[in-house]
Amino acid sequence: MAIDVERAQAELQPREDLAPYAGQWVVLRDGHVVAHGPDPAQLAGSADFHAGDILVSVGADGDSLFL
Repeated sequence: MAIDVERAQAELQPREDLAPYAGQWVVLRDGHVVAHGPDPAQLAGSADFHAGDILVSVGADGDSLFL
């Protein structure tokens, strides 16, 4: 089974501006922020984090790093 890498990467892209969350971590579900905060471990262990969600570090300039 071949993986469509471009499609998979497109599904990971945020569908909203992450600039308001600069310097924080966010949880993305279907490209939308469902939770945010300064501690990634706390977010990953919270009830807001579901299987398939993406934990993202948002830099001070609004750029993001997907983990």
